[in-house]
Amino acid sequence: MDIPVLAPASDPASQARNDRRKLRYGLLVSALFVALLWWIKAFEIGFDIDLGGLGNRPREAWGLLGVITAPLLHGSFKHLVSNTLPLLILGTLAFSTFPRAAARASLLIWLGSGLSVWLLARGSNHIGASGLNHGLMFLLLTLGLIRRDRIAVAAGLIAFFM
Repeated sequence: MDIPVLAPASDPASQARNDRRKLRYGLLVSALFVALLWWIKAFEIGFDIDLGGLGNRPREAWGLLGVITAPLLHGSFKHLVSNTLPLLILGTLAFSTFPRAAARASLLIWLGSGLSVWLLARGSNHIGASGLNHGLMFLLLTLGLIRRDRIAVAAGLIAFFM
């Protein structure tokens, strides 16, 4: 199996600027989402409230709200920290390498992982962004295998080994 070699850019300086712009965009999208997660956790602690009740409760009607809210909630700082670095790396890779596909797939990953938990998981309260991490990893790996260009394969391998 041969990996296609992309033709070199006619203007390496403009290609480098374009690559930096894409990387900044991916990092910005990821950093804003992670900042939102940290802000929600700080809000919970600052006002001494527990939003964990808004988690995904499988096969309960009220638990369907958790399909939307569960990825935004984390049980502890340790839980949030364990999701932060993968979200930053995988999100940056996805949104800088495949910006249109990542934007479209993010909603499907969010809803698909939430509905899968609601339909198939054990009967307890599920919270956290692990489903998003796993979905982004699978997206990068799959698109890397399908596209077969060097950048896509590299992004897929980084995601896989992470």
